[in-house]
Amino acid sequence: MFEPIQNVEEAGKNTVVYHMINAPAGDFYNISFPGYVGVLTAVAPGRFSASINYATPVGLPSLDWPPSHLLRHVFESCADYEEALDTLEDASTGSPALITLVGTKQNEAAIIECLGGENLSHPTSRNRPIAIANDFLSGELRDERCGLGPKDVAPYEKAPENDIIAPGRRNAMLRKLHSGKSDSLRSAINLLNSYPLRNEETKTQVAMSPRTGSLAVFGVEDKQRVSELLIVPARKSLKKHPPHRENSAISTKTGR
Repeated sequence: MFEPIQNVEEAGKNTVVYHMINAPAGDFYNISFPGYVGVLTAVAPGRFSASINYATPVGLPSLDWPPSHLLRHVFESCADYEEALDTLEDASTGSPALITLVGTKQNEAAIIECLGGENLSHPTSRNRPIAIANDFLSGELRDERCGLGPKDVAPYEKAPENDIIAPGRRNAMLRKLHSGKSDSLRSAINLLNSYPLRNEETKTQVAMSPRTGSLAVFGVEDKQRVSELLIVPARKSLKKHPPHRENSAISTKTGR
């Protein structure tokens, strides 16, 4: 029996993987912590994986979907990547969120900027890697991040990769994805083991394969692992699929 954690600082050492069963669209694995009922990071075998990143507030919150409750609804009710993408693009959220969605086929990957009633999606092109930190990709919203103007924070293309600010972390991740080896869960999650991708606020790091439903996860505190690497293997019913280029998703969660 797990006791609910008292504050987010305890999330790393209390990272758990819930096997969510009997959902209308199928089972899924939810990487979470005790007492949290939404979905921040999850993978549905044979369907898709998704992860929420914190986004700078834009305007006042509303009574629409909390982002993590919306994502739980998506995992419980959407049969495939296309349905999940349509649902996320059309939904109205009570606060901004940045959601990475990855499917089982090539070119099934997108970042959705949830902005209340107006959501913007940024799909992959030619199966190129995509990445997001805690900053908007859209130009005008990006310039307004954290209340700073474009003169105060370097744009993405100029942000140093060792900088903990969101553009620096995103650039570092893209470079890792372009040049690093990620043909297994272990090698994929190892792409996250350097600064600033693992920093003082990191709480969990995850690698997921939506085609097989396998995942690797561990908790982090003070830039150090505080739990054993947990690997959930591929579902047996999906191991017989013919081999092809594997889609994978990696996520690092902070205490922001």
